[in-house]
Amino acid sequence: MDQVLPQPPITPTPPISPDFPPSNPKNHVIAWIVAGAVILTIGIGIGLVAEKYLSPPQISSYKECVKANGNQIQTIYPGTCVTDDGRSFREVLTDEEKKKLQPPDETTSWKTYTTDFWGITFKYPDFDATCCGISGAVTGNPVTLITLADSTTVVPNTDAPFDGIALYGIPNNGNLTLDQYVEKEKAIFLADFKSMADPGQVNQGKTTKTTVAGQPALVLTNYSWDGITRTYFKSNANSFIFEISKKEKSPNHFVSYDQILSTFKFLEQTTLVPADLQTQVSGVRCAPVSTEPIVTITIPMDNVPQPRCKQVTANQKLQVVNNSQRSIKINVGKNQTDVSPAQSYQFPEALGDFLAPGGHSIFGAEIWLK
Repeated sequence: MDQVLPQPPITPTPPISPDFPPSNPKNHVIAWIVAGAVILTIGIGIGLVAEKYLSPPQISSYKECVKANGNQIQTIYPGTCVTDDGRSFREVLTDEEKKKLQPPDETTSWKTYTTDFWGITFKYPDFDATCCGISGAVTGNPVTLITLADSTTVVPNTDAPFDGIALYGIPNNGNLTLDQYVEKEKAIFLADFKSMADPGQVNQGKTTKTTVAGQPALVLTNYSWDGITRTYFKSNANSFIFEISKKEKSPNHFVSYDQILSTFKFLEQTTLVPADLQTQVSGVRCAPVSTEPIVTITIPMDNVPQPRCKQVTANQKLQVVNNSQRSIKINVGKNQTDVSPAQSYQFPEALGDFLAPGGHSIFGAEIWLK
């Protein structure tokens, strides 16, 4: 029998520890910095995404305001949208939509007054042009062009005030400035006031500025006893001064007056031959205005025109008859021709179409255009 020898005890081998290099504190700091940067980047990214998808949209227009939830849409036109923080945005309209918002033009149905001679036009409601008179300018030979009254405010057969307007034209023969002419008017009104006023009574006249037909204008209020408000302005060519008289039934009653005033316009007009006479020749009788459509000036054998002086209107035409023994050269405005002896020449246009108001010396004759 074999003998089993005893085995020596087995001693366990101790575990072998890994060989780590010695720890460096700086490496820990760098790792924390990198980790922090990564975390911060992730946080910013999440914030940007949240702002884009979760924050309310920025509003800068009416359309953006309407699309955003919770804003107030006001039921007016054009529309208005009000944000929660109180900002408001108005709807932008097209040009066609803007036109629809404009009030209707009442003047489209009004009548129109136009004078080619004076070169001015304006619109007015259905007023009466025959019933009433309104006083106007008082210096410089003013001509009444038209007087209009609102018949609904007129009390027949009385001197009661009414709503009305009158237009006067004044030839500016003295080439006055607007201020110079208005000062002459004021002097007359103040003299009348002084002769009629009670002792110590002060004139309440006031002068203001405005614009009529694109021209500077002066307005006289409360200068005269008649209660007329007078507005003065000059023509583009400086040939005329215009005066508009406003009469009212009561203060601020004439509601369409400013609208009438806004329609005044100057016509496109050819250049008129300016007046070359300031006063009538002493001792010469001037024949008054006649009714015939053609006024005749005759040059006889002695070359003294007949009549020597003649008053005419803008609508009349002029004819020259040459009974002398020499030719006459015509050079007035666009009319340039020679008239032989025993011949005549008739100007094709009315006198007001080429002559400015005032006195004109034509072939030695005085023609005074009213």
